[in-house]
Amino acid sequence: MNQSSKLEEFIIAVRRLKTVSNLSDSDIINIAKKEIVRKPSIPISIFASNLGILETAVKYLKEAFGLTYAKIALMLNRDQRTIWVCYNRACAKNSKKYEMGFSTGDIEIPIEILANRTLSPLCAVCNYLFNLGVTKTTIAKLLNRKVQNIWYAIKKG
Repeated sequence: MNQSSKLEEFIIAVRRLKTVSNLSDSDIINIAKKEIVRKPSIPISIFASNLGILETAVKYLKEAFGLTYAKIALMLNRDQRTIWVCYNRACAKNSKKYEMGFSTGDIEIPIEILANRTLSPLCAVCNYLFNLGVTKTTIAKLLNRKVQNIWYAIKKG
């Protein structure tokens, strides 16, 4: 099934849901956001910026999903003050607002990967991608980092 037919099926399903349940567009969007927030993941393309891995994740979760610092802290297994500092540093470095997007073909990083405190955020993401079969060079390109740093992060993890 190609992307066009999937989109058409989705539109038909949403129209049917609106008719049967008498829901507004905003109701459907809110339901969809809640479903996505249950098990959020972060598109890999978000990490190719001038921000650190944790800063990027916090900024994305705050802006795209509208989560509170407390909720993000709980999800990432970190202190709420750490999340606040990460978000403010990220905003100082990059004022562009993140929006929730669905990029086809984009690798998604499950939030649980960043919640693991045994590894640094960079090590956790690099090891996750490496275990998926992504090469170190490709990981470096995806994360906009040097190959040497990726190699070290994988070796360390």
